[in-house]
Amino acid sequence: GFNLKPMLDEIRQVTLRAIGIATVVLLLGLLVIFGITERITMPIKLLTKGAKRIEEGDLRYRVSLKRSDEIGDLGSAFDQMAERLMHREKELKLSKDIIRRADRLSSLGMLTAGLAHEIRNPLVAIRTFTQLLPERYQDPEFRNSFQAVALKEVDRICGLINDLLSFARPMIPNVSAENVNEIVEGIVRILETEAKEKEVQIYRRLAAHLPRIFIDKEQIKQVSMNVIL
Repeated sequence: GFNLKPMLDEIRQVTLRAIGIATVVLLLGLLVIFGITERITMPIKLLTKGAKRIEEGDLRYRVSLKRSDEIGDLGSAFDQMAERLMHREKELKLSKDIIRRADRLSSLGMLTAGLAHEIRNPLVAIRTFTQLLPERYQDPEFRNSFQAVALKEVDRICGLINDLLSFARPMIPNVSAENVNEIVEGIVRILETEAKEKEVQIYRRLAAHLPRIFIDKEQIKQVSMNVIL
């Protein structure tokens, strides 16, 4: 005749309370484990992402881990490495520019002596006409010849100097529609004297009505000139 219901109810309540406490403890434990895991794996993910970005050429990417542990030290070392790589890349680019400039100036030096002769010849012609001008000023045929020759030779000198300056000046690549024949003529005008001194004959075979092509004129000039030289 002993009534077990109160005891069974109490056992059930204690059991449910124990299960609830165990569940809460388990969830809290999972949250703590997740937080610890995230704290460890997130910096590693950032470092992995940073390594991929650096590999792709983005040297400005930084992980910026604000931590005082070993992973924070690793992040700082990574950012310092990226900074050094970016600095080295700038130095390498500057060195390439210097080498390219030196190559251009080397070619320019080879051309300067020949162009000096090429410029001197029209100046001699102009000087000769100028000396004869006072004596033959009244001769209209002489005056017309003097004007034609002087203008032609001055234009030739200006063209040579402009070609030389364009060749020597470092330029930012500028792609535009260009006439191939004009580029060839400019190259030949600069190299003609050098070719004569080397006993090399230059023949022009320029097709008419060629379409314009999209190129950087000055770079194509230098490439062609280096190949010919």
